[in-house]
Amino acid sequence: MSVRLPIDDCQLLKLLATGVGECAAAKQMGIPSNEVTTRVKKYLERGILQSKGEHDTVDWRAYGHWMRNGETSNAI
Repeated sequence: MSVRLPIDDCQLLKLLATGVGECAAAKQMGIPSNEVTTRVKKYLERGILQSKGEHDTVDWRAYGHWMRNGETSNAI
């Protein structure tokens, strides 16, 4: 049985904002790509991540709200 480590949302968002794709970000962070895909969907649903052409932008204010409300790793 493998232990599932929590995803570092801040690091993942920073990687995605630089234009690194989901698969590359997953590989860099050492987590399964399907977990990154699931997390990205949550970011998009909550307005944290917004697609702007080739690069994504991060709404850090929405991210802070998400963190304060305890909707991070445990809720996904």
